[in-house]
Amino acid sequence: MHRTVKVGLYGENGHQIYQAENLPGVRIVGAAKIAPEKLPESIRDRVRYYDSLDELLAGDCEVVSLCSPYRRDQAFDAVRCLEAGKHAYGEKPSAFTESELDLILATSARTGKIYHEMAGTLLEAPYAGVRRLVQEGVIGKVIDVHSQKAYPWFDSRPADEDIDGGLMRQVGIYNMRFTEFIAGVKIASVTARETLLGNPVPGSRCRRAAVFAMTLENGGVASGNASYLGPRQPEWTRWGYEYVRIFGEKGFIECLNLGETVRLFLHQGGVRELDLSGEHTDYFGAFVEEIATGRKVIPLELADELSPTRWVIRAKRSVTA
Repeated sequence: MHRTVKVGLYGENGHQIYQAENLPGVRIVGAAKIAPEKLPESIRDRVRYYDSLDELLAGDCEVVSLCSPYRRDQAFDAVRCLEAGKHAYGEKPSAFTESELDLILATSARTGKIYHEMAGTLLEAPYAGVRRLVQEGVIGKVIDVHSQKAYPWFDSRPADEDIDGGLMRQVGIYNMRFTEFIAGVKIASVTARETLLGNPVPGSRCRRAAVFAMTLENGGVASGNASYLGPRQPEWTRWGYEYVRIFGEKGFIECLNLGETVRLFLHQGGVRELDLSGEHTDYFGAFVEEIATGRKVIPLELADELSPTRWVIRAKRSVTA
């Protein structure tokens, strides 16, 4: 039985981990910049509320889940947490610049405190199973990777990219994760284009679509599309739309509509559908286990975990340069 890890929540600008209380060994003890009504009723009355991150850090939490009110500030919020002796778990993107990423890496190493980005794609179904099959060489050497990530559009999406990072950093990061985490090939270069076409809100700078072209360290290529053009429930079966197709020397594997369909095709073996739903690990749960046991659980070094963030930063820079 692992010991209980005390968690503090900062901000509600993102996928805050309100349900973490359901994980073994987790207790949410504090919250700052979060309205009490946002929390589940089961913990609302016993969580201590603070007015600022500094006050939260002065409390007894061991790890802070960061969904900072302005994502532009979050890298520095993460550093403050680590400097205060707390572990930190950051909503994407962790940073807006490479120097900020390097500061997080250096501070985590110097303080001995663990930082992780909310990068659950690595361990969630069906992608964990796809990653395993690719690593086992089922489709041979990876040559070509295609991916798309499409969230639904809402007129309330932030007009200012400083709030949530904008389309590329908020959504396009998945294209980089699919390429490096799931296809298992490091990116060597990236260029991008993006468009405001279809944004109906006067004065808004929220982009509706972006496209990425990547070269890979093994000599292969990859492409990705990110957009706010995805379908909504209940008209659609999932929240938005995404696919990943990984082509290798021996065949290809594809995940369609957030894993609704997973198929493997081999040139010598034909096509078959796969059920990889059982290969799933909660990412924050793995993080908590690292804290509680002192053992490495998430199968990436921090620099590799943050590599997709670094590449999406570079992709954004290729547009603004």
